[in-house]
Amino acid sequence: MIFSPTWIVRYVADTRRLPIDHQDAWLSAAEEAELAFFAHENRRRQWLRARWIAKRLIALSNESADLRRVEILSRSPVGLGAAPQVFVDGQPSQHRISLSHAGDAVLVGMTTDATSIGVDLAWDVPQDKQFSRAWFSEREQAWLAERPESASLLWGLKEAIFKSQGDSQAWNPRSVEIESYCDREVRCSLFGRRLAPLSTWIRTSPRGTATAVWQAITHDSPVAARQEFTSCL
Repeated sequence: MIFSPTWIVRYVADTRRLPIDHQDAWLSAAEEAELAFFAHENRRRQWLRARWIAKRLIALSNESADLRRVEILSRSPVGLGAAPQVFVDGQPSQHRISLSHAGDAVLVGMTTDATSIGVDLAWDVPQDKQFSRAWFSEREQAWLAERPESASLLWGLKEAIFKSQGDSQAWNPRSVEIESYCDREVRCSLFGRRLAPLSTWIRTSPRGTATAVWQAITHDSPVAARQEFTSCL
């Protein structure tokens, strides 16, 4: 786990051994209703494991071990997916949460000061030209032509940036364009609007890339990202 006074990134590569109690012990009625949206058992397990990790982080940040004090809701009144909203003891909280899962891996990003954060597990991202032309800008395609193995990094950055800065708009990979990435910072545009530099946390694995992105703050001291390239984008 990576910790600072305002943000936490928790990456669990294999969640199968987590000591998770039965859901009745720590989910609210509203959270149970959201879980009921998923019919496939594997998808339900992923949802439960990610929620358990997130609720535990929030509870611990409030110096508590009682997950029932924390509620995370991510459905609109009509049942559509939405950015997670956090409640502590029934009241809206400044905590911001982003969740991602792939297979048995889970990635959770949390901030405690209302700073937006986005995370993504980009596993097994296609590296072919057809996929690249469909979803990446010309600048990004040129980079991928030289480093096709970087597809998971670019895709993960796009998803994490959109989760952090997209303001509940419809997801479109082309709406995010990566302008430069180096060390712990990414510069990009969203829907044609250039954003302020964003801080990053990145880890790689044989399957792909785990990425977290949040608004850079002057007192942040993020852990150095593992830069896998011979040069920056």
